[in-house]
Amino acid sequence: KGETIFRKLAYTSTFFSIVEGDVDAEIEDKEGKKKLVRLVKGSFFGEMGLISGRRRTATVYAGEHCVLLETPRNTMLRLQAAVDDVRHQIDESFLRNAIYNYIGPMLGSEAVDVLVRSGVEKRKYQANQALFNEGDEADGLYLIRNGSLTVSKLIDGHEQILS
Repeated sequence: KGETIFRKLAYTSTFFSIVEGDVDAEIEDKEGKKKLVRLVKGSFFGEMGLISGRRRTATVYAGEHCVLLETPRNTMLRLQAAVDDVRHQIDESFLRNAIYNYIGPMLGSEAVDVLVRSGVEKRKYQANQALFNEGDEADGLYLIRNGSLTVSKLIDGHEQILS
């Protein structure tokens, strides 16, 4: 109990399934205060790093009688590609956690649930394809599942990269 499974911002990408016991994930609430979210037997975590390949978004600690199954990223990616139910469960968990991590602290968990159930659309874009252009009417919220993008603005008739 209390052992650190992984720390926030670590570059690890394995996926964990809770076989016995529980874990505590340390996250920030909408006031910026740290709080623990308990995950129990039958739950999984690590889908954010699994899908995006980015840093961990929480610190996770072992709970009482904790037994975990740690699965390498490549093994989970193959399983997701082969089994639709696995892909769906991991995608939904990823979406819920991504929304919570980026805008959820401002909204609360009920509003995040509404967003997840509202018919989120997963889109794939080609390199250099525009998601939208400056001046377009807003049509939604974009979360990057994996990959990267460039944000630019026309300044004095020239495209300037902002981010």
